[in-house]
Amino acid sequence: MTEETRKKIQKIADTYGLRPQLRQCVEECSELIKALCKWDRKWGDSLLSDSHERKERDDIITEIADCKIMLEQIEYLMSAEYDVTMEVERKINRQLERIEME
Repeated sequence: MTEETRKKIQKIADTYGLRPQLRQCVEECSELIKALCKWDRKWGDSLLSDSHERKERDDIITEIADCKIMLEQIEYLMSAEYDVTMEVERKINRQLERIEME
């Protein structure tokens, strides 16, 4: 994400504040869950090469973008960017360790 985009996201977050954006984040995550479930019901394990022109794929992309925007706002409003980054690294490393043990 560019610094310009980050500043735009922060301006939006500052305009609305934490509580409204928490509610909006829940709504966006719910819409992503619905889009993922719809894909699974309709296409199952179809990969990009089989499905790049599917409406359901476009819906998932839209909802991922919405969720990313909202999550960036929540991280910013809670001053949690560094903490989230560290937790992501920890979780990725833990999962890779699990994979290596299989």
